[in-house]
Amino acid sequence: MHEDRVHSPGSTNVGVTERWVGGLGGGLLIAYGLARPSWPRWLAVGSGACLVYRSLRGHCELYGLLGVDTADRSASATTFAVVTINRPAAEIYGYLKNPERIRGALGAVTEVNRTGVSSFTVEEGAHGKAPARWQVEVTAERANEFVAWHVTSEGKPGHAGQLTLRNAPGNQGTEVEVQLQQEGVASPAGILADKAAGLGWRTKVTRALQRLKQLVEAGETADTAGQSAGVRSVLGRVLSPDR
Repeated sequence: MHEDRVHSPGSTNVGVTERWVGGLGGGLLIAYGLARPSWPRWLAVGSGACLVYRSLRGHCELYGLLGVDTADRSASATTFAVVTINRPAAEIYGYLKNPERIRGALGAVTEVNRTGVSSFTVEEGAHGKAPARWQVEVTAERANEFVAWHVTSEGKPGHAGQLTLRNAPGNQGTEVEVQLQQEGVASPAGILADKAAGLGWRTKVTRALQRLKQLVEAGETADTAGQSAGVRSVLGRVLSPDR
């Protein structure tokens, strides 16, 4: 979907990565120019100074004239995982749509309350900490094909996710794919934090998909130590990632 953006003169229209690269390149040009004895040194120094100024300001006049905007409005980390389950898509979809199974799948979650036809709240317990509450809204779904959601929590980054079901090659069951995209702050520190979180989420989602496979195919998981015998669906597991 294309979204037209209108920015005031002088507003940020240069992305974080581009600003870093431009600032570094500008600094190198300045250093190179100052080390040259001939008059072209000032051309290098001037060009470098312009790049540094552009990077610090975060605004490019040429971009403004052309209507170009490369600014990162939100840093994000995308997580992707997939597993093949030897069951039809309709069975897996029905399995995940059961609220009680979602609740039992979340492990640390102490409560799941439906707040509407397509929304519910999740309360996640934590050792020695106050419970975290997440607002989950199902944003789109198609029976036996996919379900998409958006999660928010006061004071914490949210995330959007989608679980997709499709026939595995050779009709060998169903491929279950999960994609998550975390919402964050467009800063170098935020980008690094989001990338690190993405690695953590990938491990969690992969493990959750493996548990889902075991539950749907065998009715139980092989890693239930310390937990009650309950359903651990991937949808429930990824609704409240640790942050």
